[in-house]
Amino acid sequence: MRSIIILACLAVTVLSCNKTAKETATSEPDMMKEVMAVHDELMPKMGEMGMLITKLENKAATAEAPEKYTEAKEGLQEGYDAMMTWMQDFGTRFSMEDIHKGKELSPEKKELLKEEMKSVKALKDKMLGSIKTAKEVLAANE
Repeated sequence: MRSIIILACLAVTVLSCNKTAKETATSEPDMMKEVMAVHDELMPKMGEMGMLITKLENKAATAEAPEKYTEAKEGLQEGYDAMMTWMQDFGTRFSMEDIHKGKELSPEKKELLKEEMKSVKALKDKMLGSIKTAKEVLAANE
């Protein structure tokens, strides 16, 4: 009876270790795909941000109190610039093989990828928040 219990515990331990190894092996490519998915979601927003910046500049030029337009425009510009900087930094940290071909990442790059995940999520919040604010400012004053 003891042998069966020991064998069962051993089997569970081995299976859980194998599962953990598989999860670790697939987590980096999945994380890279997730980072790139956020990037791909944000890229079309860059054009929208540019159009909103122009609208806000035009409104600010003719408004008696241009501050709200200027502030919303600055938020958009910060988000736009942050995206450009993020893309440039990401491109220097990771090669095309890392990004598109699922190349095995070094331990250092794995840590960088974790940082990039946090960074791109914060970038998304910043960009979408600035777009929302700009639209609200423009809608409130039409």
